[in-house]
Amino acid sequence: MKKVLVLILIVVFAFVLGNGNEQFANKAFADTPSSNLTKVLEKGVLVVGCSPVIEGVCFQDPQSGEFIGMIPDLINGYANSLGIKIRWEPLEWSTLIAAANTGKVDMIAAHMTMTIQRTANITFSAPWITDCSMACVRTDSPFKTLADLNHPDVKIGSGEGSSYNELIPQLFPKAQLVILPTTAWQDALKTGRIDAMYDDSISFPGPIARSKGKLRLINERQGAFLYGFGVPLGDTIFKDSLDVYLATIKTDGTYGNIYKKWFGLDWSPNAYGSSF
Repeated sequence: MKKVLVLILIVVFAFVLGNGNEQFANKAFADTPSSNLTKVLEKGVLVVGCSPVIEGVCFQDPQSGEFIGMIPDLINGYANSLGIKIRWEPLEWSTLIAAANTGKVDMIAAHMTMTIQRTANITFSAPWITDCSMACVRTDSPFKTLADLNHPDVKIGSGEGSSYNELIPQLFPKAQLVILPTTAWQDALKTGRIDAMYDDSISFPGPIARSKGKLRLINERQGAFLYGFGVPLGDTIFKDSLDVYLATIKTDGTYGNIYKKWFGLDWSPNAYGSSF
């Protein structure tokens, strides 16, 4: 009798344990966070918010209307690896983060600096490039060093929504800060509305080449920082997917080929990841 009772208890215990494990597994599956990447794969289209204002980085060909540059090459490769299409959505810089979090776009692919403050509003991928800060001036200007810019009569330009709006007054407390639309700084510099444009070094190669000798860089670098692609806040599944893609193309040589195509230099990991 005791043996029978023990056998019954074992069977009941095994049933309860098995049922509990199944319920636990179902709950764990149900609790798995959703990702915007799942929706992207279902619809077969990746909507990418961009700021096509920098030649070689991301800009729109005036003849074909195609988005070209290092960023489009990277993201086109990502979409191809997933077997999906891309729809580019040009946006004002100040609206990019909100667009990703409200569902207007699926992700941000722009020259966006990864800052601690921004991580409260957007989830970044692993860095797609490293860069530094530099100043662009008119070739005939008297400025030789960055220290020359720290003067009450000097007007330094910065783009709308840029993190430099807070940084420039700290670096050049005596100078005047002039905030401009992202695409307006070249005309402002040429006409004298500003004396210098302070920005990521990656912003300057195209405009300097097109200026026909009228613009130059002050040959000093400041800082070293990272650019990351942005996905909706908290979407770690989407982030992980981008991270694996970036790690893969940096390993197999694809990233180096894209870098050399647009910047004319061999790529190697370093503190600055020199843009040109």
